Amino acid sequence: MISGAAIAQETKSNPNLFRHCSDIYNDYSVYLNRQRDDFIDEINTHADEVGCLDEIRKFMRNGDEVWSKRDRAYRKYSRAYDEYESFNVGDKQEREAFERIAGCSNSEGEKPNARCFGSRSRNTLDQFCDTGESRYQAFCSTFK
Repeated sequence: MISGAAIAQETKSNPNLFRHCSDIYNDYSVYLNRQRDDFIDEINTHADEVGCLDEIRKFMRNGDEVWSKRDRAYRKYSRAYDEYESFNVGDKQEREAFERIAGCSNSEGEKPNARCFGSRSRNTLDQFCDTGESRYQAFCSTFK
């Protein structure tokens, strides 16, 4: 029978498990980065609209319609920026929640996930994290 200590050591130094966990973490990171990019795109779109309307306003000083459009565009910009700020504040909590869910999983297919965020042997970290491969960098950063 294999001892609990031997199983724990195998988990910390298992290269296949490290690759699997890295892929899970990277998928989640890609999802969060995509969300962040969408927020930034929306902010930039509204900021460009405000800038354009400011330029038009210079020539049409008495144009109430331009002022109204500019105010609406600025409100959209402000809402988008506030949502982005909320996303950034919640990002850390989202990551922690993801790690808790991964750590508490009980199903057979998810068992490797439960071992993703524990400690790792120095040899395994050196093997994957010192290569400079982008595939592992996000996951490796959780151990620094």
